[in-house]
Amino acid sequence: MSAGEIKDSPKYSGIRNVLNKFVADKNSTIESILIAWLLKHPAKIHPVIGTTNIQRIKDCCTGCDVNLSREEWYELYIAACGENLP
Repeated sequence: MSAGEIKDSPKYSGIRNVLNKFVADKNSTIESILIAWLLKHPAKIHPVIGTTNIQRIKDCCTGCDVNLSREEWYELYIAACGENLP
């Protein structure tokens, strides 16, 4: 799933709603929120971006500066799963 797919597909409306809230609250971009989410993942993910779009690269770089709380991290996780955690 790419940031472009999230922005355009009705399938991802739940994720889009949460991302748009975080974008507004944190004065950020979808790309930077997604990178911040990956960086906070307990598996210690090392994101690899697959774009040559200069603006997207810049937005991804700012993901290091976005601080997601544990509650925000899980809110996005639950939106992606489509159901609450047990």
